[in-house]
Amino acid sequence: MGAFFRLFIVCSLGGTLLAHTELDWLENQSMLHQATTISKEFSAKKLQWRSSYSAPKPLEVIDRAENWFTSYASSLITPDNEPVLRFLSSASLWDAFQDIGINALHTGPMQIAGALQDRCRTASIDGGFDRISLHLDPHYGSYSDYTRMVQKAEKSGGIIIGDLVPAHSGLGADFLLALQNYKTYPGIYHMVEIPRKDWHLLPKVSSGLSVNLHPRQVEGLKKKGYIVGRLESSIFFQKGEKRSNWSTTKKIVGVDGIERRWVYLHYFKSGQPSYNWLDPSFSAQKIVSGDALFSLFILKNQVLRLDANSFLGVESVEHTKKAWSEAHPVALDATNTLAMLIRKFGGFSFQELNLGPKAIRDFSRMGADLSYDFLTRAAYINALLHQNTDLLKISYDLLKNYAIDPKILIHAMQNHDEFNYELKHLKEEASTEFLYHQATIQGSDLRKKIQQEDSALTAKNVPYNQFSGEGLCTTTVGVCASSLKIPDIYSMTEEEKEKVKKALLLLTFFNAMQPGIFAISPWDLVGALPLSKKTLQSTDSIDNDPRWILRGAVDLLHCSGKSSSSAGVPKADTLYGPISLQKKDPTSFVCQLKAILLARKTSQIAKATWLGYMPTKNPALFVLIHRLPATKSLQISAMNFSETPLEETICLPEIASTSAINQITRKGENKDFGSDAFQLHLDALEAKAVVFQKSPIPLEKNSPM
Repeated sequence: MGAFFRLFIVCSLGGTLLAHTELDWLENQSMLHQATTISKEFSAKKLQWRSSYSAPKPLEVIDRAENWFTSYASSLITPDNEPVLRFLSSASLWDAFQDIGINALHTGPMQIAGALQDRCRTASIDGGFDRISLHLDPHYGSYSDYTRMVQKAEKSGGIIIGDLVPAHSGLGADFLLALQNYKTYPGIYHMVEIPRKDWHLLPKVSSGLSVNLHPRQVEGLKKKGYIVGRLESSIFFQKGEKRSNWSTTKKIVGVDGIERRWVYLHYFKSGQPSYNWLDPSFSAQKIVSGDALFSLFILKNQVLRLDANSFLGVESVEHTKKAWSEAHPVALDATNTLAMLIRKFGGFSFQELNLGPKAIRDFSRMGADLSYDFLTRAAYINALLHQNTDLLKISYDLLKNYAIDPKILIHAMQNHDEFNYELKHLKEEASTEFLYHQATIQGSDLRKKIQQEDSALTAKNVPYNQFSGEGLCTTTVGVCASSLKIPDIYSMTEEEKEKVKKALLLLTFFNAMQPGIFAISPWDLVGALPLSKKTLQSTDSIDNDPRWILRGAVDLLHCSGKSSSSAGVPKADTLYGPISLQKKDPTSFVCQLKAILLARKTSQIAKATWLGYMPTKNPALFVLIHRLPATKSLQISAMNFSETPLEETICLPEIASTSAINQITRKGENKDFGSDAFQLHLDALEAKAVVFQKSPIPLEKNSPM
């Protein structure tokens, strides 16, 4: 297929093979055209029948790569500002990954994004998630650079992971053609032509392409039957800028010479028009399926992330004020179809499904192979802040109640968004009673209580964190420092730095020493501090989205003296510095991470069977219990979320004729052979992974992690 792909790239990039008119030019730039072109190569071909695809395959993903690095291209500082893809294909980076135990690179969105204006592209408004082309953004590097990255990953025993954006596009050629009522392009989007007689219902557009509708205007259009009305949530709500999920365009002259005004849906920003997955043209499906094939066969991605896949269907529901727009059956069906298509052609997928356990269960039956762990992230932050693990226990109770195996979860330290505090699982369990801090409380009240109490993470005495409306905007270091009530993160004492490092290692341990995928970001590897207000005030080249603005650029390999990335993101201060320098210090974060990931690998904890958690007397203690796959031995991952040492006796009948081995230090823990009790000792913010082996061994004095 090499010749076809070369022709596809030449034709689609706007070379001499393009037709002459503006419409022809736009059509050749459109994702619908690109996707249709590439899909023809796979229709009625035997390649479709090589892989089983009906059921998810989480264990196959774990076998290929269980420890992921989540890259953010704009935040990587490269040697002499070389293209990011060239840096990501460097032998020194993959040697560092191999040494640490990382075997997958999630690139993040790297295809052309933003908008088109007069044949010129404008910048992305959402970190690359407003895609307008299937092609690589040349700012990140060339196709040759990408190929070298894939080849280097393969030689290092790793894989490359990419992204699909099935919910929306940017304001590219597809949207511009839709506004001109060209062919089936309007069917790509949730957009409606408003007849001239009802233009009085629409606001004037004094500048730009469109203007956001006021909720009153949305209700007026709903009463007329044009749209489904307000949705369950208005993400990125901003007074005076985004008040609803709907915008209206200025007057647009169509290909037929008729002047029109459109109203279109955008779950997110106005520059991200939402796809209509149930339009008769099925144009959205064509775009995204073509994108999947492009990612699998041209970019050679082995796993694809499904962005915001819960927002793929909307429906007006009688006797309700707001339309059904989250976890709609159309979203479920679309997720299943996409996941099966990807598996059918030999790949895998994971979903960004920020919903409760019921939705995770339903969307994982035939859908994505893996799902982000959104249930426990706010819970372990809450545990660190309050030195109480009740919310963690609630989260795991819900996993058990809905029969969700942690092996299908991606336990990521950070992903591209904020640390989400929407607590959707408590919203869905609004009337369920939970035990929290020695009191019984309903889910809806508990959700409000936690959101109110944990706002201390962004209080006035913690100026280095922000709140976006959906969650906590900062780095993991910022999370740890604010939980430990450190007011001045930029002038920490050595003692405070060490305490923050211990907390970060604790959260790393939590995510790594349980079944499923472990993922870590560049900010975690170097201990990046959130950018200071002074730094932010000195630059105007950074995206002002609160999710990204506090996370600076990092120099992973000490490869440049630059004060910013090539994208203009200011360099962040760090606790630990580059990986290359940390490797020289056995007490560094990276060296201790390496020990954790080695224990994770040798015990095969990623494929272990989760048996539950231990009830504990100390509220700061959290103990997960697993059955290891190879030896069938019992294993515990124990964590102390308090700033004081603790002791507690763990009693399990099965461990009577066993010895206790610390998986990190590989030394024996004090345990009487023949006793079903194990005395657990944990220093402040310490974690231990202990396996109970059948044969006794000589004991050695254990050292803390």
